[in-house]
Amino acid sequence: MKRLALVIGLIVLLISPIAHAEENWRIASFNSAIVIEKDGKVTITETIAADFGSEFKHGIFRDIPEIYTNQDGKTYTNISVIAIKQDSQEAVYSLTRDNGYLRIKIGDPNRTVTGVITYVITYSVVGVLRSFDSFDELYWNVTGTDWPVPIGTVNATVTLPSEKIIQVACYSGSSGSTDRCNENQTDRQAQFNGGPLLANQGLTLAVGYTKGLVPILQGVKPPVPYLWLSVILLVLGLILMPIYYLRRWYKHGRDEWYARKNLHDPNTTIKTVPFFAKETIVPEYAAPNQLRPAEIGVLVDERADTLDVSATIVDLAIRGHLTITEKPKKWVFGASDYTLTRVPNSKDQLHGYEQKLLSLLFQDGDSVDLSSLKNTFHASLKSVQDDLYAQVTDRKLFVENPQSVRATALTIPIIQLILAGVALGFSADSQNVWLIVALVSLLLSAILGVALSTKMPRRSAEGREALRKTLGYKLFLSQTEKYRQPFLENHNLFMDVLPYAMVFGVTKKLAESMERIGAHPAQPSWYYGVTPWNPVLFTQNIGTVSAAMNTAMASTPGSSGSGGGGFSGGGFGGGGGGSW
Repeated sequence: MKRLALVIGLIVLLISPIAHAEENWRIASFNSAIVIEKDGKVTITETIAADFGSEFKHGIFRDIPEIYTNQDGKTYTNISVIAIKQDSQEAVYSLTRDNGYLRIKIGDPNRTVTGVITYVITYSVVGVLRSFDSFDELYWNVTGTDWPVPIGTVNATVTLPSEKIIQVACYSGSSGSTDRCNENQTDRQAQFNGGPLLANQGLTLAVGYTKGLVPILQGVKPPVPYLWLSVILLVLGLILMPIYYLRRWYKHGRDEWYARKNLHDPNTTIKTVPFFAKETIVPEYAAPNQLRPAEIGVLVDERADTLDVSATIVDLAIRGHLTITEKPKKWVFGASDYTLTRVPNSKDQLHGYEQKLLSLLFQDGDSVDLSSLKNTFHASLKSVQDDLYAQVTDRKLFVENPQSVRATALTIPIIQLILAGVALGFSADSQNVWLIVALVSLLLSAILGVALSTKMPRRSAEGREALRKTLGYKLFLSQTEKYRQPFLENHNLFMDVLPYAMVFGVTKKLAESMERIGAHPAQPSWYYGVTPWNPVLFTQNIGTVSAAMNTAMASTPGSSGSGGGGFSGGGFGGGGGGSW
């Protein structure tokens, strides 16, 4: 019984998609009257009786190809609609051309119909007659094979302007079928009938007649839609917008610097850094201009990121404003957590972003666990970062606020990116290859604009000089063994430089170098671990602290549909559909 149930279940699963895909209406009859005119045009009148049964529809649409492709290439035809009727009345219809097809959409969008509705479509075609050595021919697919519903009966007649029909043929069934259908002929007229036809089956006829009886007209290749628009967009995407973005960066995005022959050159001027400028980097044994680690971080990459803020917390701990206590893990594979405890310190002068960071960290008390900041501190983090941008701007390290400059510069390329992407989506099936190429070029130039916009913050000459010294300071910290003497002379130097090493990403290298040169930093009074003091292990722990800070401070809560955080169209699933 279980096997039988399984088999029945599989059969249901296989059948159900087919049943679901069936249309609940049919074409009762399809009659086509085809007249070959004296001028070489072909006039066709299709009478289609659509039986909607109990379904309510607006109407039908008829797709007729205008472009045909075979081994010889493309053949173009031209269709002109003459009249459309619905139950003997003038019908509401629209015409669209896409992907080589003419779509005749019949029906009123504000009205539905049911039962049997008769549609009469009259149109003329140019370019469908062919010439052979001993006869000319009309080879015509009467119904097409792309109807998703069965057709009851099909009748077609072909009428010539004068004698004479030489030969006829008729085929019905699926595309490629050679099954013959009923045919009859006189000197000037041929009749064909077939059916019933299943969904995606059709009827095709061929009539050979006296050579030269009517002119053999050629269809005209349709003009490329939006050709001038395509050319304009192509020029815009390949030339004008890249030039605009590059020129904007060239004039406003490059750093200033002191143009001078030597450090004490009286003729020193401020200019824009030239291309391929080389600046000598020498070791610096202290942070330039007494810059704090976070300010150094923004100076280097022009961004106030979470790492800069976490380095500031460690720097504040070293300067006596707080302590960091490692909490024992609840289980062996659990995540590490740390407690920050505020220490009153009125001796050390704080910058605005440092004061705000302390006040936001300890707004609920004198101690806080890093894990408790998760999903709650991200808004406060943004406020601290805003103050950090203001700080580096006030210190004249940048000509303008890097955050504001970047946001302003991103406006145009982001708008361009969205518009080009949306237009490309709508044009994906277009016959106009040049339009697609033009939109792709606009998309690529927008990406170039986004990339260059991130480079628009401009360091001042003072900031550029500070950057040069900063790179020398990084050189000193990353090559400790080469410049060991300052560390051997000052055992507290390790702690002083630790936040800067965090910003530069060289903390592990610094600790290992300290061990190799025999320097032994004392255990800090601001950090309490769960293991005995070891400088290398301590540095690894500081890395863990930094990672925990970054995760906790930057994390944002997820959304829930049942909890009131959802929205229409959100969650799993989706899609939609309907019928005309």
